[in-house]
Amino acid sequence: MSSHPGRRQWHRHPGQHDRRRRLRADSDVTEEIYDWHMDNNLRAGFFLVQALYHRINDNGRVINISSAGARVTDPSIIVYTMAKAAVDAFTRVLAQDLGPAASP
Repeated sequence: MSSHPGRRQWHRHPGQHDRRRRLRADSDVTEEIYDWHMDNNLRAGFFLVQALYHRINDNGRVINISSAGARVTDPSIIVYTMAKAAVDAFTRVLAQDLGPAASP
């Protein structure tokens, strides 16, 4: 618990304890690390949009947050790259679905 009331205490994700540690797909990425990245970068946004889908007006706005990490080919951030690339793909498909061309 934080010693400062009202301040949010940030929790590190599994594997963040040492930024120099390389999370390579062939050895260091556990299911816990994989799930953390997918849950925090993709799952929450997907299910939020799903829950609100029928309340979004024609040409409504959905803002998803991605990063340049979606296009980086650095093996040390492979799971992060996959999660952000999935956010990008989800956003493009959602734009097609909710955009003006998709309106009946």
